[in-house]
Amino acid sequence: MRNRTDALAGFKRALAAAPAAIAVADDHGARTYAELAAEAGGYAAELAGRGAGPGDLVAVVAERSPRFVAMVLGVLWTGAAYLPVEPSTPPDRARRMCATVGVRVLLVQPGHTEYAKQLGVPSVVTADPAAATGFDPVPREPDGLAYVIFTSGSTGVPKGAMVTDGGMDNHLEAKRLDLALTPADVVALTAPLSFDISVWQALAPLTAGGRVAVGSAANLSEPAELAAWVARHGVTVLEVVPSYLTVILDALDGSPRLRAALEPLRLLVATGEALPSALARRWHELRPDVPIMNAYGPTECSDDVTHHVVTPADCAAGDWAPIGQKIINTDLYVVDPAGAVVPDGAEGELLVGGAGVGRGYLGDPAGTALAFRPDHLSGRPGRRLYRTGDRVRRDVDGTLHYLGRRDRQVKVRGHRIELGEVEAQLLRVDGVAAAACVVTAGRLRAFVTLRGGATHTPAAILGELRELVPAHLVPQRLTVLDRIPTTPAGKADLRTLAAQPDEPAGPAEAPRDEASRIAALMVDALGGTRIGPEDNFFAVGGDSLQAMRVVAAARSAFGVDGVALPAFLADPTPRGLLAAVRAAAATPAPAASVEPATGKLSSGQERLWFVENLNRGKAPLLIHLELALRGALDRAALQHALDAVVARHEPLRTVFGQSRGVPVATVWPHAPIPIQPRAADDPPPAPALSIGSGQPPLMAAYLARTGPDEHVLTLVLHHLVADGWSLMVLSRDIAEYYQRYRAGDRAVPLPPVSFGQYVAAERQWLAGPEAAESESYWREQLAGAPPAIELPLRPRPAKPDFRTAAEIRELTTEETAALRALARTARATPFMAVLAAFATALTDITGVDDLVIGIDSVNRSWPGSEDLVGTFVNQLPVRLIGAGSGFGDLLALTRRQCLAAYEHDRLPFHKIVAAVNPPRQSGRFPLFQVKATHQSAWRTGVTLPGLEVTPREIPDPVMDPDLMLDMSGESDRLRLELVYLPERLAADTAAAWVDAVVAVLRRGLTAEGR
Repeated sequence: MRNRTDALAGFKRALAAAPAAIAVADDHGARTYAELAAEAGGYAAELAGRGAGPGDLVAVVAERSPRFVAMVLGVLWTGAAYLPVEPSTPPDRARRMCATVGVRVLLVQPGHTEYAKQLGVPSVVTADPAAATGFDPVPREPDGLAYVIFTSGSTGVPKGAMVTDGGMDNHLEAKRLDLALTPADVVALTAPLSFDISVWQALAPLTAGGRVAVGSAANLSEPAELAAWVARHGVTVLEVVPSYLTVILDALDGSPRLRAALEPLRLLVATGEALPSALARRWHELRPDVPIMNAYGPTECSDDVTHHVVTPADCAAGDWAPIGQKIINTDLYVVDPAGAVVPDGAEGELLVGGAGVGRGYLGDPAGTALAFRPDHLSGRPGRRLYRTGDRVRRDVDGTLHYLGRRDRQVKVRGHRIELGEVEAQLLRVDGVAAAACVVTAGRLRAFVTLRGGATHTPAAILGELRELVPAHLVPQRLTVLDRIPTTPAGKADLRTLAAQPDEPAGPAEAPRDEASRIAALMVDALGGTRIGPEDNFFAVGGDSLQAMRVVAAARSAFGVDGVALPAFLADPTPRGLLAAVRAAAATPAPAASVEPATGKLSSGQERLWFVENLNRGKAPLLIHLELALRGALDRAALQHALDAVVARHEPLRTVFGQSRGVPVATVWPHAPIPIQPRAADDPPPAPALSIGSGQPPLMAAYLARTGPDEHVLTLVLHHLVADGWSLMVLSRDIAEYYQRYRAGDRAVPLPPVSFGQYVAAERQWLAGPEAAESESYWREQLAGAPPAIELPLRPRPAKPDFRTAAEIRELTTEETAALRALARTARATPFMAVLAAFATALTDITGVDDLVIGIDSVNRSWPGSEDLVGTFVNQLPVRLIGAGSGFGDLLALTRRQCLAAYEHDRLPFHKIVAAVNPPRQSGRFPLFQVKATHQSAWRTGVTLPGLEVTPREIPDPVMDPDLMLDMSGESDRLRLELVYLPERLAADTAAAWVDAVVAVLRRGLTAEGR
């Protein structure tokens, strides 16, 4: 092994040799080696005065600039490690990065101090070059920490990869040697600072006495700007990703002027993506005098572990350029699944050993243990190997060829997809004999053959597949073939399939105008069912949950956050949704919340917090979700999935306290969620989750083994941190991160918005004119309404226990279908029909036809809230006058009243109560005492690889109102559950009342009943 070359020692040698030479420059100025050293020394002195030293981690808040280079040197001179934080990073994400890795000091570029104050680090040092002073660098050890870079890039903050000084120095020395860097070289610093390649671009030239040329965003914005910048600074070494190289080559093709501007280049480095041979060949044709080097390596191994200068012969030998041979002090092994080295020429997984292998992931011992394994191949004790997950082949001379992921993992539309999983699910479709999948032009395509006699159309196959897998696993194109072409080895010939004409198997062509795009969104939500511009969404099979999803899809597709669900429900046609999109686009968007509301609760959380404090004898409001799992369960993947949902969703890491009677929320950076075992025959668990819990999460997970390859996962959550819609988000996230783990992907990106941002946006809205308008609506709507529905109930006990019981009834499949048809005809939803029937039954029971019934609103019209776990749900009073009239008229009234209520659902319930100011009575729920609910979002199908999953909910035994009717099963068999308080209502009476609701519904289905 070569002796280690200390990067800082290399810089000192260059400084001593030529202190007046330019070390770093951009379009605004330059620093000599002497000036750079003085500036770095000043930063080091200031940091050391704040306690930074070996073992510490300093966050460097800066843009790509010459000053950034000085700031990094300053941190390294103290013996500390650095974490790059670009000011374009969302503050919440940056704050989590700093908290995750334990940053105690920030070194901040002037102009970004206000941003830095948002990161939650108490010690902030502003990088002031005027403070330049001498500083004796602290010696650094090979095993010391040099820097931490998060591997998720712009997609999230899942894992901080730790790189040692020895690893960093080794890579810098490899770059100096393999790129033959000299004092005459000018190396381009073009990488985002959060990418590992920025380390060598900023530091390697300084170890060789060369110069760093810092490129701004404008310099890199397009090929002409890049070429002009290269010419101005005399850049000799430029690194680009192949996708950008394609753009550069397209511009160079017809421009001798641009080719001339790139004259200073002596070496082009390609990195970050597989390099197509055709692209390298084009470069050779345009600049045969400038070699192109292919560099490959993971962040976890101090950046690149192989280098290869691509030759014309390489370009002629295959579709992809080789990734080359190992750099100095690096061991590369190609192994089989058992970890044994395979012969040269055979395919295997690439393992990396040697000086570059990092410490692992900071704060993630489980992820570290999975990716970093003891080195059983080198014979050197204490060493570790990093599993890249990449498939490679090694030639006899040691040259490696990248072959893709070992697990056929691809990324389509932002989703990581295992192609083998899609193929396996296609084989579950009745009539499919064989299946193969490829990705072309960023689209997932499938090819199948059918068993004898089967006549399935592509649309029918995709329709069945949608019943088996999440939407992102459904191919955009499916083709039925007589036979799937194979290679001589008998495997599916994926290259031949990828070359098949890309003819659509679903809609005839990609939608071009707005109306077509809207229709396509609805077709996708309906599982392929066609819909015309005037067709009622519910008439062609849609339901209320699908309506919510299609509105969310419209917001995303058109980039208009304000598209309102009530506006669509008022006219549930493609034409109506397009009108809602256009109306939202014409409405000025409210100012976005820059910062989450730190320490604040949402209105829903505040209500629950006060209710639980006022009723200390009442059991806490808990939500239960069970997932019955049949098949081979991967417990590690399940634990990872649960850890992922806690990491992604702030409420699950929140604890609640108070200050002078006001509730305060504190979000923790981490919250362990161990899976607790329980016996299969135990009753549903009742963990000690309450507002007084001092440690998150307010969620517990239990796993029971109910048989061979059969388990039940039970999740229990406090209502303070989740609502009914959250169960759907939880189920989906658990499925996604279970699948990702099985596919080798440990990344856990954060949602684009946070619950804290929703709280801030809600508070801004409550202070604005729309909230005042909503208050006026509710005052007018409930003016003169009876203060209560006087049900014939037993007197309320002095010490109620709030415990509930339930009576359940189901309609037949035929009756449910008829009810859906009736609701569609009335342009209503089945829930509205059930609410109308409930009102009729209550009028018969009480003799009163002016009723106020409570309903729930998911309250997820806030942008991005549909993908969050949290307490968003709101309660709304719906007033129905004339409940004794014909069912058809009452259904029309119910529809109008529900839509109007949904239009004003952002006003929190306690604000509605305050605006209406009804007469109060101790022990009586305000505004309404009877409620109808429809919380079946959690029943959405969940798919886990190798598992059959059946979600089911455990009813909450606690209830606030006197009576509640819950509806579910609208797409199959309508299920009605009347929840009541046994201490106030006899079971036979409750049974008679729910039977009365069913009777009204059945009458309403007849012509005479309407």
